[in-house]
Amino acid sequence: MRPRALEADSLSEPLGLDAPHPELSWQLPDPRPGARQTAYQVAVFSKPPAAAGEAPDVWDSGRVASATSSGIPYAGPDLQPSRRYFWRVTVWDQNGKPYPASRPSWFETGLLQQTNWHAEWIGHEPAELHAVRTSGAVWITSAGSPATAAHTTETAFRLNVSLAKPLAHATLYTTGADTAAAWINGTPVLAAQPLPPWQQMPWGTYGSVDVTGALHPGGNLLAIGVTHYLTARAGQIAAQTPMSAVLYLSFADGSTELVTSADPGWKAELDAPEGWQRAAYSDTHWKRAAPFHPSADPFGSTDAGQPWPTGPVAALRKTFTPAPKTIVSARLYATALGAYKFHLNGAPVGDQILAPGWMDFREHIPYQVYDVTAAIHRGPNALAALLAPGWYATPLRWLRQGNNYGTTEPALKAQ
Repeated sequence: MRPRALEADSLSEPLGLDAPHPELSWQLPDPRPGARQTAYQVAVFSKPPAAAGEAPDVWDSGRVASATSSGIPYAGPDLQPSRRYFWRVTVWDQNGKPYPASRPSWFETGLLQQTNWHAEWIGHEPAELHAVRTSGAVWITSAGSPATAAHTTETAFRLNVSLAKPLAHATLYTTGADTAAAWINGTPVLAAQPLPPWQQMPWGTYGSVDVTGALHPGGNLLAIGVTHYLTARAGQIAAQTPMSAVLYLSFADGSTELVTSADPGWKAELDAPEGWQRAAYSDTHWKRAAPFHPSADPFGSTDAGQPWPTGPVAALRKTFTPAPKTIVSARLYATALGAYKFHLNGAPVGDQILAPGWMDFREHIPYQVYDVTAAIHRGPNALAALLAPGWYATPLRWLRQGNNYGTTEPALKAQ
């Protein structure tokens, strides 16, 4: 009838505890009527105790008169990071008689302090996507428009773009509430989307289109029309609607250039007359586009957010050769701004799905600990990770927009 089911912080033999005072618990399997605990003694060791009477070398609670068998805080010397501690408990019954001591259990500490992280954040983002992320594009709208409208509106935006060098590739990234269409030199390159039956549009993220063939050397007209739908649930809608755009230009000489909605040359007009998309149309009476300032979103921000598209899954790999000694313990500590999955020498590490999970990445990012002792061998080893945008960067249902937790690209941290 020795104590059993020993747990630290409600976990059986856990890896990676970061609490400086783990709470210890156990169960007493005594079926006798009136059986109860009247006292306990916790003993903590730096290595497995060899005998039942061995004195602990880390902490001895001494005999404590108490019926409590859960949430007993460790009260010994400061725990060291990345170290396994062994512990057992002795319990006394209602008659003051000790039960046999429990079998040893263990818990293992994690890194405990930020200073014990030696790893850096790393990631990989395609050059074009990185350029879009760091482009400085802003949300703009039509200046001087009325506050509300009782009909579906179209806000027209025009910008002259000059190309002085031979073009190799061009991509237009743009969006607006509720949907955006685009023309280059009067030729349509992106079509507006109809309002779906559920009357919500995912306008918070850029759509993209290859516009290489639509541009020519010299002057070009970029026209973007943003349609804002009047829905059955709204008697009126906001007349000023947001638009953001990035034109990524890659030239034959290997250089690149960005044209964004932050360019002061943009002009905008609400419900412009037919033919406004053509280069020959005169917009001299149009006003310059104005910055868009929305009301607070569910995250408390008065910014319309970052419309950058979700990037691809990155594959990261590192080879290493450990010292030619016997490895008795190996741990992988890992987390991500995004979601990750590790493989070591081709074998998956752990059974986590979409680690580190979903949380408010602005507040905290938990890390995971994996025992990889058996997966490492002598000679060259390969540690590989898949890094995905995850909940960190992909759109959330009620915001319909990604990048809600910051401007850093998805990143991995591991050691």
